[in-house]
Amino acid sequence: RYTRHHNIKKKPIFTIVWIGSSSTTRYLLEIAPALAKVCQQRNVKIRLIGAKDIKLADIPKECIEFLPWSEETEVALISECHVGIMPLSNTAWERGKCGFKLIQYMGCRLPVIASPVGVNSNIIEHGKNGYLASSIDEWVNALIAIQDNHQSSIKMGLSGFKKVETEYSLQVWGPRYAQLITDICDKN
Repeated sequence: RYTRHHNIKKKPIFTIVWIGSSSTTRYLLEIAPALAKVCQQRNVKIRLIGAKDIKLADIPKECIEFLPWSEETEVALISECHVGIMPLSNTAWERGKCGFKLIQYMGCRLPVIASPVGVNSNIIEHGKNGYLASSIDEWVNALIAIQDNHQSSIKMGLSGFKKVETEYSLQVWGPRYAQLITDICDKN
């Protein structure tokens, strides 16, 4: 699903993508000031896939694009964008999350920005396939760095894609999982 979308045309306006459910949109509130600042200073769009109509303070309504989630369209909708984001709170619940959003974005060859919470710090190699951002200023700086450095962002996206291929793909985990099942069955 991911490899056939690698040549998809990007949106003409720099587009920040977030994918999730309405129950996880609350994490966007944590970085709303950063998103607002970038929207006010630059020509950007924020694409929210699967989110309901969330109110993000100081972000012009025309800056936000709400799209429904669909398994059939999610990869293409992500691939059209320029950077994928995953803000999180730093609590025990969030530290247990799996980082799937990041893997999806990286599978679409996007550079990523995320809170350094839980597995995010393992998935993201800061400066290589994306950025870890803790403060509003770090979020703003990371978004601007990706927008302003097109060649660097392409390299980050490719680095992320390679990491997904070597560490998270079905081709890697399928045989491992099958071997684990075989080993369990052999012990019984």
